[in-house]
Amino acid sequence: MTFGPVNKKCFLKRTMVMPVFASIVWLSGCSNVSLQQNVRQSSSAVDTVLSRDELGIHLTFFNGQALGGRATGTRGFVFTSAYVSARLNEYGLQPLIPHEFRSLYGTPLHYPITVEFIQYAPDTLRLETGVDFYPDGRTNAGSIRFRSVLWNPDVGTDLSDEVVWIPGDGEADDVLLRLAQRGAQAILIEGPISVRLYDRPISRAQIVRISPLARRILLTTGPLAPGRVQLPFEVELITTVQVMPIGSGQNMSGMVLGANPVLRKELVVVAARLDGFGAVNGVALTDGTDLAVGASALLETARVVAGIQDRIGPYGRTILFAFWSGSLSSHSGMRAFLKHPPWARSAIHSLIYVADAGESTEEVSRLAGDYGMKIHVIGSPPLWIPADFARRAEVFSSYLDGEAVNAALDTARRTLVVLEGAAGERSGI
Repeated sequence: MTFGPVNKKCFLKRTMVMPVFASIVWLSGCSNVSLQQNVRQSSSAVDTVLSRDELGIHLTFFNGQALGGRATGTRGFVFTSAYVSARLNEYGLQPLIPHEFRSLYGTPLHYPITVEFIQYAPDTLRLETGVDFYPDGRTNAGSIRFRSVLWNPDVGTDLSDEVVWIPGDGEADDVLLRLAQRGAQAILIEGPISVRLYDRPISRAQIVRISPLARRILLTTGPLAPGRVQLPFEVELITTVQVMPIGSGQNMSGMVLGANPVLRKELVVVAARLDGFGAVNGVALTDGTDLAVGASALLETARVVAGIQDRIGPYGRTILFAFWSGSLSSHSGMRAFLKHPPWARSAIHSLIYVADAGESTEEVSRLAGDYGMKIHVIGSPPLWIPADFARRAEVFSSYLDGEAVNAALDTARRTLVVLEGAAGERSGI
């Protein structure tokens, strides 16, 4: 968006500080505003400044195959943080540190890098990574060939050098730890393919999540009783892991200074998680709750707020737009921010969290409470996920351009409303 010369006659009819929605109407009707051609027409004043095109660009980048995912500490996240920093600079936000929107913190990093599941049969077949199986975040590295598995054994059984297959409801840390302590060399967890990171591996065992479809290929479609099950052919499982006892996490943040000389000393923090798995090896490793819908909405909100504040100044308090990493590993980025906030804790007026569509925010609320802060969550319901979402790149792309952009646009609208109450002269939060 570009702003033309201000219509001073129109400006003098209004006060210097006004509600955000009124500010948006003023920008639309009283100044020479050149709107982007592709912005959807709407009767809402907000839609004249929020851009579907910008949201689509963010979502496409955050979930692009070239990144290889956005997990904290990975190459993909480094590019993601550079993208966000460049955008914050483009929008005119001020960094907390001169010339640097990024801040670093130390955190343990444990990443399953690759896993191969190879069947040695007359017609050798590889199961598909991310669809049929994927390494669990608690896995160790290793390699093993096997021709049989123990289906759902008792944890008291001697499992020396065995491969154990368990249903997904038995994957609690203490259960897996006991299986590994009894000697299990590999643990296969049957259930939906999902990804979560952990600080450290469970000693010794390779741990892999495997789909019900893969079970039908390797075992049987019928019910199984606990005990040994022979496979129709030999299978090799190879897992590679990267472990960094103290790795480097990055948070990004940029400020829009408050217009009121007294209230600008108070800080309104509005944050979203930035990390996610995105697409890896041509497969969308996501259940639709880590597509960066919240981060995209927050970036677009930052653009709009910075533009409005520069021209009219309706926000009395200073607003900090924060993008946290580490949500996939116990919210390490949020923990680092709350432990060492950039502002005196007593001067933080409001803490707002812009959630991804369908993201569970119970841990976010609990963490804020642990640091004596109340958090206002802007959530949105889970997105509808196509059945072949993880298999076909064209479905994933059209999904981002449709459902995900719509969710981000709605989230950005509601974030603007909340900021009007939190950062204005009279706070509604």
